[in-house]
Amino acid sequence: MPKYRWHQIPGYFFSNPGRRRIKKSVIYRLRSLIIPLAVMYRRYMLRRVIIIAVIGSHGKTTTTRAIAVALGLPAKMQWASSYFFLAPILLGIPPWAHFRVLEVGVERKGQMAKNAILVQPDIVVVTGIGSDHITSMGNLDTTREEKAMMIRPLPEAGHVFLNGRA
Repeated sequence: MPKYRWHQIPGYFFSNPGRRRIKKSVIYRLRSLIIPLAVMYRRYMLRRVIIIAVIGSHGKTTTTRAIAVALGLPAKMQWASSYFFLAPILLGIPPWAHFRVLEVGVERKGQMAKNAILVQPDIVVVTGIGSDHITSMGNLDTTREEKAMMIRPLPEAGHVFLNGRA
């Protein structure tokens, strides 16, 4: 996270981008507390909530919104590429909700396994694996392996929807 001087902080409260920057900074600094709390919250309080994780190299936002609307949820996007930004999203889900759709992205290798442990999805939708991550992942096989990390911890009754061509 970028550092800033104390005298700059009050100015951030007067704009939406500034408030988002402060929020991200606080979440990042409290990650060692928030992440274990979110894991326990998902395991115990949200165990009856069906979490749908949308992953892939492209088309995640459109797919996330389409699934949310089909389930009668607001089309507001819940997106995070880093597990410490997924934690507050999970903590914001009420225990009485039936479904939640989360768009989960990655920026580099090793992130999806952490995201999977945190989200513990019941359903995974894979939109497709493309060359969008070649610079950070190296090749399509590595990208595919990274995306597959979200599928591995699925429960026995879990479902995976893959984008395929006939």
